[in-house]
Amino acid sequence: MVKKIFNLITTICSSLMVILAVLLVGVRLIGYTPFCVLSGSMTPKYLPGDLVYVQKVEFEDLKKGDVITFLIGDDKVVTHRIADINTDNRTIVTKGDANESNDTSPVMYQNVVGRVRFALPKLGYLSDFIQTDSGKYAVIAAFSLLIILFIIPELFKKSGKREEEKK
Repeated sequence: MVKKIFNLITTICSSLMVILAVLLVGVRLIGYTPFCVLSGSMTPKYLPGDLVYVQKVEFEDLKKGDVITFLIGDDKVVTHRIADINTDNRTIVTKGDANESNDTSPVMYQNVVGRVRFALPKLGYLSDFIQTDSGKYAVIAAFSLLIILFIIPELFKKSGKREEEKK
């Protein structure tokens, strides 16, 4: 009975680790980049803590109403809806759904990371946590624990066989 419970816990933990790895890292292999929504500017569509999955998009494929993720400065990423597109100078006017007015500065196309394809609620909190030092230690500890959970049953099997051989 203990062995069955142990196997169930191990299976659940390893399945969760694989699913999280796919959702946070594996999606990059098929062209998606995940970003955490940090503010309420896109409420109610996207809430703080949601993880949006962004895919590169050509300028010609953008249209009014699309939700895009773009860079402001060197390191700030924003996700807002397209309010207008200027094809002459390849700039985009954006607006957060919860904001009263359009954003003050138009976005240059070269600053567009991509168009939001889908989102997963609250997974952004986990994604952000994993990127901190504490989060990295937690992932290492969880992975180490999972390895130990796989090794322990094998050790008991070997010690059980040795005791049977002695009899």
